[in-house]
Amino acid sequence: MLLKDSRFAFGLKDEAVALIHLDSARVLGKLAEENEPVVTFAVSANQQILVTATKNYAIKAYRIGDLPDPGAELPTPWQPQNFQTFRLVGCLGLELSVDPSSRFVAVGTSDSQIKVFDLSKGF
Repeated sequence: MLLKDSRFAFGLKDEAVALIHLDSARVLGKLAEENEPVVTFAVSANQQILVTATKNYAIKAYRIGDLPDPGAELPTPWQPQNFQTFRLVGCLGLELSVDPSSRFVAVGTSDSQIKVFDLSKGF
């Protein structure tokens, strides 16, 4: 997913969300938690929230925060902050979509349902 400034993109790499600097093709950071392989992710329209669905039936919301300066000699590693976690019961989240207000995330699940979670309580 290309970010608005066209310098960065998010993508899946080795079951983690990677922040990629497009000019240099460098991975500036990965969002990976032990034993939490990411299935899919979505970014809010205001590009402040990153939501992931994991193989452990979790939906996690993160504050994207400041992106690193890729021109710095030692760029600061990108580390988003988790602010909310939701659990799915017996199904995986396969598709995610954050509404334009960045308040809700809709999750398409492996049991053909759609679940909606409120992100505003933790943000």
